[in-house]
Amino acid sequence: MAEVDPQAIVQKIELTDDDMKLQTPCALCITGPSQSGKSTFILKLIKYRDQMFNQTFKRLIYCQPANLCIRGNPVFEQILKEFPTAELVCGLPDVTKLNLDMDTSPKCIIIEDLMVELMNSAEMVHLFTVQVHHSNLTVLASNHNHFYNSRFAKSLSRNIGYKVFFYNRLDLRELKMISAQISNNSNFLIECFNFLMSKFSNNNAYILIDGSFQSKMKSLFVRSHIFPQENGELKPIIFFPE
Repeated sequence: MAEVDPQAIVQKIELTDDDMKLQTPCALCITGPSQSGKSTFILKLIKYRDQMFNQTFKRLIYCQPANLCIRGNPVFEQILKEFPTAELVCGLPDVTKLNLDMDTSPKCIIIEDLMVELMNSAEMVHLFTVQVHHSNLTVLASNHNHFYNSRFAKSLSRNIGYKVFFYNRLDLRELKMISAQISNNSNFLIECFNFLMSKFSNNNAYILIDGSFQSKMKSLFVRSHIFPQENGELKPIIFFPE
């Protein structure tokens, strides 16, 4: 990818489809309030996985709360349509019991609606910090509170390479605090969301912050509209922190 000048008003940047792929193995966290679009985002990642990730997953493990295992989960049913061999797990994943550490073939683990259990688990810290890269695991986790206070929250957050945030107008402080971490403007992400919501009719606005050390888009690390359009083209929207 060519070098980018954030100060230039107009510039031409040549990107390949491979440049825009998420580099695996990795950990990716999707944060937003209930019904903000997190499950839909995960479904799109699976549907367009060949265009979104640089490796082809051989296995997919979907982890959900135990009560959903009793009465069924429409999200997992949709995942089965996109990945027919997907496996269902009730609760957090056990890498050893699932034989996910037996080889280094690319595998994907989805952890949904298990925020409290995830953030309070030493085993999950080991998964995110060690097993992800040693066993070639890509972990997609949904979250309702980026600043959830737990013993392991900071260790987990520091080892998540890709972070996706959905807009929450009832808690703009969260966006301000995240903005201050990546920009000199504490309103940076709020301004990005205002642009997205003014230009596009979809209410499920999201922003991806790409902090992966393996990323090919380090100069373009704040993005939205990362999924293929109806014609198959990738036309992400890029935001530059001040």
